[in-house]
Amino acid sequence: MPPRFSRFWTWLVSFRLPAMLRNRFGVTEVEFLGLERLADSLAEGHGILVAPNHSHPADPFIAAGLGLRVGRPVHLMATRHIFEESALQRFLLTRVGNFSVSREGTDFR
Repeated sequence: MPPRFSRFWTWLVSFRLPAMLRNRFGVTEVEFLGLERLADSLAEGHGILVAPNHSHPADPFIAAGLGLRVGRPVHLMATRHIFEESALQRFLLTRVGNFSVSREGTDFR
């Protein structure tokens, strides 16, 4: 599934993010260190790759929160099956900039 990024849907979903982190994952506070350095690099036009170690199921949501903090979209790669759980989930995931990857597939060569 390719991303179909929409600022509107990202803005709308951002209101739900803190409650989802709290209710679904028990995350009540998030602290980002070095945000000013990230914002400066983005302002200078650099591309940034953030690679969370995914030690907690909330990691993708926290990475999305990072994008909201610096005012830039974060495009997350997620396993294909997450996009196949429901049409609403697929719609929202792609609209906030996420894209799928097949873990079982091979690359295009």
